[in-house]
Amino acid sequence: MTIAGFALAILAVLYYAYLLPELPAKVPIHFNGKGKANGYGHKYVSLVLFGFLILIMIVMHFAKRISPELINLPVTKTEENLPRLMAITKELLSFIILWTGGLVLFLALEISGSSKGESLDKDGKIFWILLIGLFVGIGFYLYRLIKAK
Repeated sequence: MTIAGFALAILAVLYYAYLLPELPAKVPIHFNGKGKANGYGHKYVSLVLFGFLILIMIVMHFAKRISPELINLPVTKTEENLPRLMAITKELLSFIILWTGGLVLFLALEISGSSKGESLDKDGKIFWILLIGLFVGIGFYLYRLIKAK
């Protein structure tokens, strides 16, 4: 999942960079819950957003290597359950990396498309699916952590 997440993010940045010369100086950088652009910024501001999201992905990747004793989990850690808890925690972080990579790709497509009048998410449903999917996935892994007592 981690490699796929980074691949999606890199693909998104490369795609956006390829389109950068064609984009207008001001592009949509904020969208309301219905998928309508309601905030604009210079086309290079989006690269900062993508960079920030990729930085979060990198931090999550390295967080998978932190000592188990330093990770705050919603269950009591014992010597017996610690390997299982750590495996689930690593899966959770990999899931978040994958989902964030998908979000970067969606944003690159939406920002570049909306700036040309070709919105990918005309009614905001894709954004909500991505957002709800992220929280459902996190809830699933937290449930698994609690059940792994």
